[in-house]
Amino acid sequence: MLVPLNFVYLVATLPMIVIWVIIFLLRKDLRREILVMSVFMTLVSVITSYYWWTVDWWQPPTIWGTKVGIEDALTGFAAGGLMTALYEVVFKKNLYKRRHDFHKGRGLILFILLNLLMILLFYGLGLTSFVASSISIVLMSVLMLYRRKDLIIDAIGSGALMVLASLPS
Repeated sequence: MLVPLNFVYLVATLPMIVIWVIIFLLRKDLRREILVMSVFMTLVSVITSYYWWTVDWWQPPTIWGTKVGIEDALTGFAAGGLMTALYEVVFKKNLYKRRHDFHKGRGLILFILLNLLMILLFYGLGLTSFVASSISIVLMSVLMLYRRKDLIIDAIGSGALMVLASLPS
């Protein structure tokens, strides 16, 4: 049975949502972090889909035929939770709890730099949104991991697991 074209994106998000639900049910200790990042990434996903990805690269049919659909929100929601907990679940680790004052504001600074670099590469240099964001994410990751060498193994493991979890979608 073929899936109607406007439902393909929605159906493709289902494997990530199923993995999200399993992890959420398995790890009660991570639920707060999973929900916070899921909600945050839902907002980021919808905003970036509207103003960024759909400009030149990502234009899948949605169930309502809109530029951005519920599918973008569901994908962001599932991805946010998976990025937060997948590594901890697979390797049976506890979530790293940082000291409150040690990294205050640095995450926000990296987030702002990431966005400014993507804007410069996309609008200033005319690179595609995919290439601009890929370069920006790699550069910001290198900068972050240069400052926090203790996170290199976790970052590589988490990234690899996220790729594996995303492949079925």
